[in-house]
Amino acid sequence: MTAAEHSAEEPTRNHSGRLFVIRPFGSKPLDEDRHVDFEAIQDQLITPAARNAGLAGSTTIELVASGNIREDMFALIIEADVVVCDVTLHNANVFYELGLRHALRKRTTLLIRGKPSTQPMPFDLLTDRYLSYELAQPEQSVRDLTEMLEASMAAERNTDSPVFRLLPELTEIDWHGVTVLPLKLAEQIELAEAGKEVQTLMQLAASCDGQRYQWLGYKRVGKALWALRAYQPATQLWERIRNAYPEDVAANDALANLYERLSREAQSQAEPLLVKSDQAIERLLAQPDLAPAQRIEALTLKGRNQKTRWQRLFAALPSLHERRAAALAQPLLEAYEAYRDAYFEDLNAYYPGINALFLATILTDLTQDAAWPDLFDSDGAAAEYAQKVSTQKAALMLVVEQAVSQALRREKDTAALTWARISHADLCFLRQPERTGRVLKAYAGALQNASEFARHAALGQLKLLQQIGVLQKAAEAVLQGTAE
Repeated sequence: MTAAEHSAEEPTRNHSGRLFVIRPFGSKPLDEDRHVDFEAIQDQLITPAARNAGLAGSTTIELVASGNIREDMFALIIEADVVVCDVTLHNANVFYELGLRHALRKRTTLLIRGKPSTQPMPFDLLTDRYLSYELAQPEQSVRDLTEMLEASMAAERNTDSPVFRLLPELTEIDWHGVTVLPLKLAEQIELAEAGKEVQTLMQLAASCDGQRYQWLGYKRVGKALWALRAYQPATQLWERIRNAYPEDVAANDALANLYERLSREAQSQAEPLLVKSDQAIERLLAQPDLAPAQRIEALTLKGRNQKTRWQRLFAALPSLHERRAAALAQPLLEAYEAYRDAYFEDLNAYYPGINALFLATILTDLTQDAAWPDLFDSDGAAAEYAQKVSTQKAALMLVVEQAVSQALRREKDTAALTWARISHADLCFLRQPERTGRVLKAYAGALQNASEFARHAALGQLKLLQQIGVLQKAAEAVLQGTAE
């Protein structure tokens, strides 16, 4: 056993990640006359540099006490945000553990090497960059190691592992699955979410700082805050995750959603917030190994952002006439096309389909307004687009209904089943808005155990229709019937 975690003496608050140190223990011979005190190097160089960079961890005493040293060591090597490996000596265990890290993780593995050393750098590491420090005065390199740690965490290069550099098609291990959230903490987060205790959730997130489960804890709390529509604190947590892992899919997906939600509440900063949401979406779409479902989600969010831009054009206008006039705008067409394109990536992914169907309903209604042709270069083009949307709306209704019906039969996840029921209620409304009793029953069943976020999103569609006078009376009846 040769790996030791950095030990932080100060309270672990606002740490940017966890460090694991691969090094020999104790005093080891460098040659016949000299020894290297690796405990002193830890205390005088690695520990202060780690503290300066905001990295936290625990000592090997914790591993010894746990009773399963090797298993814990492997987990820590895999899940650490940053690994520092001292390659001053030809130590078999050090190189073995370094090999594990290089084979399993793409980024943030840093090499350090004391000088002068009589042992040459191994051939396989000759081309790797490393920090050189004075064995006699390791404390003189604290600043250099601090800067190296900070730069490594901030860098967005693809890999610093020779394994992944030479085998670019190799897939990194899903290291998130190694970490387990303590049961007690998971229960506390669940209770705080149920009680809508935002401040308690933030305190629970702070308790994760510097722990092995820091990022998993942040994600659990971030999801809870998002569900409670506490968008600002949720955004802060997800940004901390993305700062550490710029390409993290969950973080970029969350931030794409959260910045869009924040833009609805902003005034002068609404567009910059939407641009931040756009940037998170583009980060998702730029990832070559993005799963199909994640790609559909990202494309759906592109449509949603255009829809939000469109709604901003008329949201503050006082009269229905003014709102309808302002609603006849290019962003409406762009949002509809984006939702439809996302849906045709997978016809079973009904969420973008139901959104496309709502916008097709709005477009079909607005084509009756006298100003509709003004959106196009000619009356013929306006009439052609109106006919196309009408045809597409009928087709969407049939296909989306099949997708939702299938989801209702097969879905086991509670949250996903809630969204399927909401979509079923939406379809009831769009197909027969005059059947108020039937529609109300569908929405009541769907919203009975829905989260605040899901309820707000579902009723938001109806409020939008009410706002621009599309199926207005039916929408008002449902809104009144579902009011708490």
